[in-house]
Amino acid sequence: MRRGICTTLLLLALTSLPASAQVVIGDVTEAGTGRPLAGAWIALVDSAGAEVDATVADYDGGFTLRAATPGHYDVIASLPGLALFGIEPVSSPVELIDGATRRLLIELDPRAGLATACEGVTDPIAVHGTVRDVASGEGLAGAPLMVTVSADARDVSDTGSGTGIPITTDERGIFAACVPSSGDAEWVAVAIDAPGADPPRMTHLLSGVPLVRTDLEVDGAALDDARMERALASLGVSESSGVPASIASAGGITQTTGEGSGGATTIRGRVVNADDDRGIEAATVRLLSEEGEILAATHADATGAFTLPPPVPGPVVVTVDALGYSGRSDRVSYDGRSMILEIRVARAPIALEGLEVEVERRSDYLERTGFYHRQRFGFGNFLDVEAMDVSRILTTGQLLVRMPGTSMTPGGEPYFPRHGSCLPMIVVDGLTVRTTTSPSSIDAFRDVAPRANEISAIEIYRSSTFAPVEWKSSANNCGMIMIWTKH
Repeated sequence: MRRGICTTLLLLALTSLPASAQVVIGDVTEAGTGRPLAGAWIALVDSAGAEVDATVADYDGGFTLRAATPGHYDVIASLPGLALFGIEPVSSPVELIDGATRRLLIELDPRAGLATACEGVTDPIAVHGTVRDVASGEGLAGAPLMVTVSADARDVSDTGSGTGIPITTDERGIFAACVPSSGDAEWVAVAIDAPGADPPRMTHLLSGVPLVRTDLEVDGAALDDARMERALASLGVSESSGVPASIASAGGITQTTGEGSGGATTIRGRVVNADDDRGIEAATVRLLSEEGEILAATHADATGAFTLPPPVPGPVVVTVDALGYSGRSDRVSYDGRSMILEIRVARAPIALEGLEVEVERRSDYLERTGFYHRQRFGFGNFLDVEAMDVSRILTTGQLLVRMPGTSMTPGGEPYFPRHGSCLPMIVVDGLTVRTTTSPSSIDAFRDVAPRANEISAIEIYRSSTFAPVEWKSSANNCGMIMIWTKH
């Protein structure tokens, strides 16, 4: 059963706004402590269930949502990652009147939900994230991880393979686990549990909700090789020594036999792409008698691994079928001992008629500057102008007001209403062109910002807390606007 977050919503006031503007302004705090929940995810959904607007709460828990038309809506609030622990977002109805602002105070109690989800775990810290292949960007299923928590950064920075709490990613490359702590833990380290893996990714557990997100990028092919080595080691087989027993290879199938640990016997292995040794998910593996009788069958997991029960000793036939690959059938001799098979199959693309493929247009310049990476993992709001029809947009200000929580002063200065008259930093093509919070006539926005038709993308950080650290300035805590021009 999924668990909800205890919540209290107080409708505070209605204030007039210009016609056709329906706005929800509010704060998200932790129940019981009143602590702002920075980074909370907030969305406005219409009566048909379509998302109208969405944002992330800023450093003081504030948020702003807008709707184009009046009517009945739902405000949905949660913290990123809570759904992985069975905790549903809060959904609260709100009626938006023409030209008015609805003010909300939202109190979430994620600690209560996590206490239930992590029942039985001492002082639990909820750790979640995604492991992706550095080459393809896709999630890696079955990636082995080790999680360590400690009050001292030195204890977790030295975490090695096999030390800590072991967890594994799901078929999407996502992991979520309740990890015990001593109650005074301040650091969380997540590391790939494989020989030669990178050092652990460390995260400081700030005061507040014991919820930590850590994302990792690894070499998927190298990780597959490391897992195969471990499988061989479980049978006492070393690639360097080639012992014990025999290793026979013919026609793309490698057979390794040996004594299994504890005397148990199994037939295990992997189905891999003959071109790059990547595991083939969902490949069908069958064990047949020489007369063609099916003795056992299974499907390979996301890493291409499979396990079959041992047959009666003697000759058997192993067959493999996978969509988009050539099928194969091999005769092997089973002598009653444990066996590992590595089965290599060749690609056999399926021709499709009338297939239309749409690909996302990406800018090499934005890729190099990290725009897409921050868009995927960051807490800001992002506008890919090159992917838009901007033929009717005349000014840079018109682009900015399309961004959630951004307004323009009568003098043409962009600002975030939650900061009052305090104006944000301006960064253009990675260069800080303005840090002052009260600009003079010599550095007005119209003078430092490029024209709308020169802009490739925009990043908005309404809270300096979540702005990219390489551009932060102690002289300005009013947020940041980053503009990237066409190259």
